[in-house]
Amino acid sequence: MFQFAGAVEAMHGWGRGLRRAVGAWYAAAPVEALAFQAIKFRARQGWTHRDLLRLAHPEMAEPARRALFDWICRGRLVEEVPMIVHAFAQMQAEGIDGAVAATADLPFGATDCSLPMRWALERGIEADAFVVYTDSETWAGPVHPVQALREYREKTGIRAKLVVVGLVSSGFSIADPADPGMLDVVGFDAAAPAVIADFLRG
Repeated sequence: MFQFAGAVEAMHGWGRGLRRAVGAWYAAAPVEALAFQAIKFRARQGWTHRDLLRLAHPEMAEPARRALFDWICRGRLVEEVPMIVHAFAQMQAEGIDGAVAATADLPFGATDCSLPMRWALERGIEADAFVVYTDSETWAGPVHPVQALREYREKTGIRAKLVVVGLVSSGFSIADPADPGMLDVVGFDAAAPAVIADFLRG
C-alpha cells in the first residue's frame, strides 16, 4: 500500500476514486492482518498508515477496526484493539524484562511449533519468516511444523522461512535438511540473534 501511495503521489496525485480505493482496502482487510501491518510496517515510501487513513477516511463499522484505526491515528489504546497491538504496546512500555515478568506465571502448555504458520494462514497475514522460541519441547500439535510451513507457502505464494529455537534443548530436529529456508537452533547464547538474523536476511 505504501508503494502504491508513493507511485500515485509521484505520478498525478490523489483523486476521489483513488482515495475511495485506499479506504476500501483498509475497510476490507482482516483486522488482525491490518494490526500486524501497522506494527511491522509503520512507515514506508514517506507514508504512514496514519497518513493514508486520514487521506481515505475508510468505513469503520466493526468496533475492533474502529479501535485499531483510532490507535493508529491518535495513539488511544482501548480494549477492542487486537491483542497483538496490546502486546506490542506493553513491550514498548515495559521492555523485555517487563514482558518476561508479565508472562512468567501464565499457564503454558505443550509447544505447538506449527501454530504460527496456521494462525497466519487462517487470518490472511503475510509473513516472510516465522521464529519460534521454546524451552525444549518442539512438536506437540495436529500438524508437523514442516508441513505447516509448506502449506503456508503453497497457499500464499510466499517463500517464508522458519527458525525453531530450543532454548534449553540438548538436541532436536524440526527443519527439513533439504530445505534451505528452515533452521533449527539448539541452545541460545549472545551469538544466536546474529546467526538467526543472517539466516533470515540470506
